[in-house]
Amino acid sequence: MKIWKVALLALAVAITGCSDDDDDNDVVAPPVVPVGVTADEATTMTAAVSSVDAITGTISFSLATDEQDPIEQLANIEVMYLGYPPADWQAPASESNFKLRWHQSHLITCTIDSCDGALVEVTPGNYTFTPDAYDWNHEIDTFKYQVVVSGALAETTIDLTAM
Repeated sequence: MKIWKVALLALAVAITGCSDDDDDNDVVAPPVVPVGVTADEATTMTAAVSSVDAITGTISFSLATDEQDPIEQLANIEVMYLGYPPADWQAPASESNFKLRWHQSHLITCTIDSCDGALVEVTPGNYTFTPDAYDWNHEIDTFKYQVVVSGALAETTIDLTAM
């Protein structure tokens, strides 16, 4: 009989020890991870430049769809750099037929097969591009750039912008 009472007491202690009477019932939601699309899947593209380094030519930019989904796996980019010397260096007759004063330029195209620079996806939808060759023949006073990014279904252009 004594064993029966000890077994019953042990069972009662075990059951009460497993009660759920703590007040910590907060449900922690998992972090929201933005859903990205690849550059070739995107049907719309919007690009925004966050910084440009005129010394190295490095351009940092973000790329998203119109729905603000980050665009990943970018492989096709075309970057044009224009450098203008100081105004006092210009000769009066140095304008071209296109009414564009004398300048130096670099046009760099990157595809999935080749690139004359480093295109790095820093985080989903955020990129940096640094050209391999970015030397100017003369002193540059004004610097402008244009970026064209494209996928299979969409393309966007960051218009010629002065730095």
